[in-house]
Amino acid sequence: MLKTRFLRGMLAVGVVLTPAIITLLLVYGYVGGGVRDFIPHHYPLDDLYYWRQIDTFRAVGFEGGYYVSNEQPAPADFTHFDPHGPYFPALYGLPARIAGWEPYSPLLFNLATVTLGLALVVGLLRLDERQLIAAGLLTATAWPVLLYIVSGMQESVHHAFALLLVIVFALTLRERSALRPGLKLLFAVLILVAALFRLTWALLALPYFVLLAERVTWRSVLRAVALTGLLIALAWLLTAATTYAPYADNLPATIQREASAAWRADGAWAALTTTLDLIGQNVADNIGFFNEGLRLEVVQRYQIVALIGVLAGWLAVLWRRRADDYAAGARPEAVLHLYNLGAILALNFVIYTMAGWRDYRVIAPHLLLTGFLLVARRRFWLVGIVIVTNLLLILPFKDYYLAFGKMYLGYDHAPITRFEDATRAHIVYEPDAPDAWCNTLLMDYHDSYAPALIGLPVGIGMSYFVVPDALETPLRSRYLLLFPDDYEALRARADLEFLTTTEIGDLYLNRDADCAIP
Repeated sequence: MLKTRFLRGMLAVGVVLTPAIITLLLVYGYVGGGVRDFIPHHYPLDDLYYWRQIDTFRAVGFEGGYYVSNEQPAPADFTHFDPHGPYFPALYGLPARIAGWEPYSPLLFNLATVTLGLALVVGLLRLDERQLIAAGLLTATAWPVLLYIVSGMQESVHHAFALLLVIVFALTLRERSALRPGLKLLFAVLILVAALFRLTWALLALPYFVLLAERVTWRSVLRAVALTGLLIALAWLLTAATTYAPYADNLPATIQREASAAWRADGAWAALTTTLDLIGQNVADNIGFFNEGLRLEVVQRYQIVALIGVLAGWLAVLWRRRADDYAAGARPEAVLHLYNLGAILALNFVIYTMAGWRDYRVIAPHLLLTGFLLVARRRFWLVGIVIVTNLLLILPFKDYYLAFGKMYLGYDHAPITRFEDATRAHIVYEPDAPDAWCNTLLMDYHDSYAPALIGLPVGIGMSYFVVPDALETPLRSRYLLLFPDDYEALRARADLEFLTTTEIGDLYLNRDADCAIP
């Protein structure tokens, strides 16, 4: 008994520490860098932007400058954060007030977040030895988890949410309607909280509410649909309707803009056909993109399609069986897995982009959820299929991790110091500024990934534009960092005073800003 308990304990520790062990081996042994070498930048990802927002929240909370596109802030006045909202900056920014926030901090925070998620799964679900071995193999081959630990993105938070939802669905599948009322509410709130970080998590409210019914009937399904709609509406109210800044370069924004114009010009039918045309074109584009991208992206797409096929076959076999206890528990589980993977894949086809790592990032947490839920439910043959298909990605993962790691771990820190020295006398955070725009630097989108911007004073917001013609005047940001062609496009429409030259553009003071100009 003691020997078994010791073995289980050692296996549990091994599973929980697997990401840390592999990350340290890869960083120090494979890439040839060190944790403190990490710099949050990787064009065209949002690492640096997240790093700056977290640092701002750590230092000044909601009193920092704006992090928005084209100087268009969120509807809620209190938040100055970007189209992803204030939730991720707050989640990391609060503990960073105690732990500090260095350029390499995202790596450590990501590692801690994933480790905590694994610890909760292992501890709360009390996995046995066989399950722990399966969980360890699954963790060691969960390439997106390992890849995004060494990044400044919020993906590790979504991987942790996936692990928490493993607990939610494992207990719900086991207890069903007998689940305690307090846990029912807690689990619904957890799905809502996850949706604040990425709205697509709200899709999992539907199977959750269906599973809470003692029997699946039309009435229970309609009730689940109604509750899901309520949860999605609440998530939308707390995100896109209030705390998310507008983002013009995505399909929902394009539909809203062009369908509204069609409605005003030709009525409701024109708006509907415009919407359907835009969605149809997006689906067609994504079908074309399916085989494009790096191998790590493309092979994951085929992995998801293959797993959906296997799960559909499993469900078909279960459906042909008599309604014994095993089938009664397995059928809803099979449907849950199909919905989890199928819905997110379909949503990526319809309203997102199957390119530029977008689908890779969004789908990966759902694959992690399915894998660990299969472990919790002891579906070892299915876990084996997930692990084997993961192993098909080991070579592209190895190649990309090296390039990915060298990008993050091989950057020269000197440009950060040079930018800080060049701008120190000109850019100053003012806690008593009359407007948050007075603590905002506006720049070209392509500049917003420059690691030198780590050298900006804490509290200064970074807003960007893609083309200067999209900006409305008078400009609101106090400072501008411009390329020569950007300056030529804006000089006739804005009163700009040259301050200094930096390695990433010329710095100007916007005398049109409603600030106290020295």
